[in-house]
Formats: sequence, C-alpha cells, structure tokens
Amino acid sequence: MLNERIRELREERNISQRQLADRLGFERYTVSNWEQGRTEPNVRQLTALADFFEVSTDYLMCRANELGIVEVTNALPPQQKELLGLFERMSQQDRNRIVDIAKVMLK
Repeated sequence: MLNERIRELREERNISQRQLADRLGFERYTVSNWEQGRTEPNVRQLTALADFFEVSTDYLMCRANELGIVEVTNALPPQQKELLGLFERMSQQDRNRIVDIAKVMLK
C-alpha cells in the first residue's frame, strides 16, 4: 500500500521518479524500488516524502485516509469549511487550477 501511495502522489504532481529522487536527494532506483514494493523508505526518507508531498507520514503509510492536513477549520464559517473540504479531495492539478482562477478573480 505504501508503494501505491507514493506512486499516486508522484503521478498527481506529474513528476517522474527521477525528478522526485533529485528533489529529495535520493537515487532514482530508490524511488523505483519503493514503488515496486521491493524496499520501503526509512524514517528519514519517509519524513522527506511527507514534507515534499505535504501529507502526514500516517497518510503515506495508509494509516490515515485523509491527507493529514492539520485541522484548523473549526472557527471557519460553513461555506469556507465546505470549500476546504472540496479542495482537499481534488487532484493537485485541479488544486492548481482553482488557485489560478482565484487569483484572476481577485484582480
């Protein structure tokens, strides 16, 4: 499951195994081995992956279904909570589109 989660997050961001490895300072074969389920990241690598993908380590290890984003929504109005909930369920590509649209609307 961890291997699938890493591949899923990488593909959502439209980056290759080599690009991910380069950004994290690992060898490409290391990422390939993780995604093939041959090996698993150590604690340092797991933390680097979580930081890079902006998710919790529990999410990476499939111990949590949500992205593990810190919940600070209790004080928000219902409409903002709804918007955040929708945003969290979007792919990274769709999130980028929404941010671009919001920037245009504010001009």
